[in-house]
Amino acid sequence: MIIIKCINPKCFAPDGRFEWDERLSLESNGRVAKQGDPGARSFVIDCPYCGTHNKIWLVKMIADPYVRGF
Repeated sequence: MIIIKCINPKCFAPDGRFEWDERLSLESNGRVAKQGDPGARSFVIDCPYCGTHNKIWLVKMIADPYVRGF
């Protein structure tokens, strides 16, 4: 599980953060990345509390209907 800080300053999640289980969406050697990492692609994760779109970077993503790639 990773903790994502929602970009919505009015998000009603505890401390403005929510958990996302990245293991369900990554290949066995996939990982959360930083912008500019080799092979990294940006994806949008919707906050389950307020619905705001939060961009993260992943390497070796498995198709996930709840995550939109950009």
